[in-house]
Amino acid sequence: MTMRNASFALSFPFTAGVLAGQLLHGPGAASAAAQAIAFAGPFAIIGLAVLLACCRSRAGLTGAVLFFCLGLWCAVIRQILPANGIGSGNDITAATLEALRSRIESLPFGREETASLLEALLTGRKAALDKETIVAFRSAGAAHILALSGLHLGVLSAVLDRMLRVLGNSRAARALRAFAVIAAALFYTLMCGKGASLVRAFIFICISKLTSLAPGRRKDGATTLCTALVVQLAIRPEWIGDPAFQLSYLSMCAIFFLYPHLERWHPAAGNRRNITVRMW
Repeated sequence: MTMRNASFALSFPFTAGVLAGQLLHGPGAASAAAQAIAFAGPFAIIGLAVLLACCRSRAGLTGAVLFFCLGLWCAVIRQILPANGIGSGNDITAATLEALRSRIESLPFGREETASLLEALLTGRKAALDKETIVAFRSAGAAHILALSGLHLGVLSAVLDRMLRVLGNSRAARALRAFAVIAAALFYTLMCGKGASLVRAFIFICISKLTSLAPGRRKDGATTLCTALVVQLAIRPEWIGDPAFQLSYLSMCAIFFLYPHLERWHPAAGNRRNITVRMW
């Protein structure tokens, strides 16, 4: 089984398990069932792994069942953890965000709305934008640019990566550049609120940068997408019901699975350049 096929075969049952775990959240019997799964889940998964390990010819089924149970357990255990037990705020990132906003507002731009627009694009704060600017973006079909998403993190990471290429192209330089981009992307994600789309983009960047350090490793968008889906739902299973999370992954599915077919139907002609789809 190839890496792509394995990622498909395991991410879908894991997602189904997370969804099933979310449905167990509720009063009465459902809540009792959730607690039982949370505490007995690890032992049940280990026992099921040992049982299914005997069926070597059914390796695909074994992995699917195990990942379904793992997704179910992740969703249930998250429900009984304290609400602020994971991903609590950080004073350093909050102070940095406020400093960045203050710095943008203090810059001597030629137009008054430039500072508020730049602040919205970099920090996601749209309170200072005037109504005319918001209406103009909506009329142009570009209102999504004003909401922080993976696009913003991808652009900023690409700019930083380009700037750090002055370090050279040795193995040590590439490793240093990769970890610097990952660290900067993590700080920006924490600073701007850890939204579902930003976290998805951060996981994409981590996978892309780390695999680029492995010699002979070929990047594959579909594998990255499925891996990021499993990692993100394992960290925050409740995101499966978040529209931002759903739209973020649906858009990436369209890029990786639908766009190649559209490109074959209407290929670039003459000296027009093909659209390059970045991993993030």
